[in-house]
Amino acid sequence: MVCKEYSERLDLFEDYIDGRLPVTEVAAVSAHLERCSACRDEMDSARLAGTLLRAGLEPTAEPGGAFWTRVRARLHEEEEKLRVAEFWPALEIFARRLSLISAAALLVLFGYLAGLEWRDRNLPTVRQTDSRDLFPEPVRQPADQSEVLVSLASNGNGR
Repeated sequence: MVCKEYSERLDLFEDYIDGRLPVTEVAAVSAHLERCSACRDEMDSARLAGTLLRAGLEPTAEPGGAFWTRVRARLHEEEEKLRVAEFWPALEIFARRLSLISAAALLVLFGYLAGLEWRDRNLPTVRQTDSRDLFPEPVRQPADQSEVLVSLASNGNGR
């Protein structure tokens, strides 16, 4: 902050810095700057601002070939990072879906196996019987006429 004596005459400081101030006033401003630390700080800030502004307006040298090589290498690195970054989320989504499908398949399998076990336990016990008990063997057909006659005679049907 500038002191009260020079607060309304800031243009004097600008002219002092630029070297456009008459010699008589240069001595007065210099004497004041030696006595007033606030104005001295303001003057230093103004000089620094002027230096920075002039440095920003100066033309800069063209970047060399190494600069463009570094830029291309950095761009390539960033592209690789993006490619890798795009790969992992897709893999995570696939893994989540695969785990859900696997869990569902396991549930269906366990349900099926439990159903088989339940069915086996609840089936009535079946007594194993021989088919000959239910269905007697058919009578053997006689091989020739003499056997037919013998069979009729033995049954008492041939009288």
